[in-house]
Amino acid sequence: MTCEGLKPGHEYVDTVTHYYDGPRKGIANDQGRPQFYECVFDEIKGSYSELFSLAPVDSETFRSAMEDWTIWQRWELAYHAGKTERDTHPALPHESARRAELQGILDKVLVIDPQGAIAKIGRFEALGNASLPKGVLRPYKCSGRTLRLRNQTKSCTLTAMFRGETRLATRLNSAYSQVVVSATRQ
Repeated sequence: MTCEGLKPGHEYVDTVTHYYDGPRKGIANDQGRPQFYECVFDEIKGSYSELFSLAPVDSETFRSAMEDWTIWQRWELAYHAGKTERDTHPALPHESARRAELQGILDKVLVIDPQGAIAKIGRFEALGNASLPKGVLRPYKCSGRTLRLRNQTKSCTLTAMFRGETRLATRLNSAYSQVVVSATRQ
């Protein structure tokens, strides 16, 4: 999906497969390339953080994820229009077998590899769409600031890769007791 019509620095969110007070898992573009994103849960605070781990998505996986997402969107629209029951979630009956097949594939490949993960502080904003029924998940756009994540023995090093962001380093350091944060100026 292209970023036409979005402010610079914003990109489309392709899928939202887990939502809790905002998108927590799915596929979104980062610099024009699809990435699997997963929100990091802050065990100390007992809530989701602003930090998202990202992993690249190959074209075959992306096609499968988009097919799965389209199946779910059809179910969601039918449910909110009163054309199907909640117990059919997450797919209409005639698509449930294909959805289960796709889910089996995606569960294996949409994972975060700690060795090559990229971390970002993510911001998600719903895009307006008046034609969707009430209650239907709206399309999203996202923006984020890059953090590089390098796995080490029991901890990892996060390096803030943007200008002068020392407050972020302080917040992350206090939120993640086993994480060493260093802000670098570019």
